[in-house]
Amino acid sequence: MPKTLECVTYHKWSQEFGEEPSSKLLATQPTPNLAINLDSDIIHLDVLGRSIIVLDSEEATTELLEKRSSLYSGRPRMPMINELMGRSFDFGFMTYGKMLVFLEILGLIIFTRRSMMHQQFHPNAATRFQPYELKACHGLLRRLLDDPTNLLEKLRHMAGETIMEIAYGLQIQEKDDPYIVAAERAGESISIAAVQGAFLVDVLPILKYVPDWMPFAGFKRRAKEWRELTLAMVNHPFQATMRNIESGHFTPSFVSYSLENIDEAGDVELQKDVIKSTAGIMYSGQHTCL
Repeated sequence: MPKTLECVTYHKWSQEFGEEPSSKLLATQPTPNLAINLDSDIIHLDVLGRSIIVLDSEEATTELLEKRSSLYSGRPRMPMINELMGRSFDFGFMTYGKMLVFLEILGLIIFTRRSMMHQQFHPNAATRFQPYELKACHGLLRRLLDDPTNLLEKLRHMAGETIMEIAYGLQIQEKDDPYIVAAERAGESISIAAVQGAFLVDVLPILKYVPDWMPFAGFKRRAKEWRELTLAMVNHPFQATMRNIESGHFTPSFVSYSLENIDEAGDVELQKDVIKSTAGIMYSGQHTCL
């Protein structure tokens, strides 16, 4: 299995193996019409008994993941990421249909990360964050006027600045911002762990119970290190925002708006934890913006 530039290899395999079945790469046919129209755009990979479906066109992706999302929006278990690295809070890795609600029985409050994101970022609500986007764009233009080189680095800075201010109301440094560095390091670990076949524990989940000290348990030690990166990414900016809010000097953000909607009759700490982890999902996304 490829460990870098997976999309390039998958596209090549789709062209080579999509039309004629092979012992390891078999063309799949969800429906006869779709298979005929797309030809080699859908292939099946068998990796140690684990099935991977590759969609190699926009048409196939739209047909299966959007129009038939109730059938094809599942997620693999991914023990390395969800169970060992502590990313179970990220709804991007949650199994579709899994219980995502946090139920406080006494208050009958249902909190979901997805609904919280929708509440704060539906088209009407999202307009209040436009000044932050405009500010980041102006900053990008000023930096380009001062130094037109390193465009990608400046675009990354703009993306990080926008997300940090929207999510937490925090200003970032011009270079080597600790929050951005933390997000990038955590994001890099996810990029490695999410590669199919990179870690045997994703194929044999029972391996997660192997003691850390065993010679072939290097994945456990890496997961422990990456878990610390994840915790730092989620906790540090949230704690900084909470300090600003408590002092009365803060910029309105996803966190502050969400805290205003907390139901005091329910489990306040539970609701804060949901807000913190949801903001962490947004924050971690800056790594993949560019």
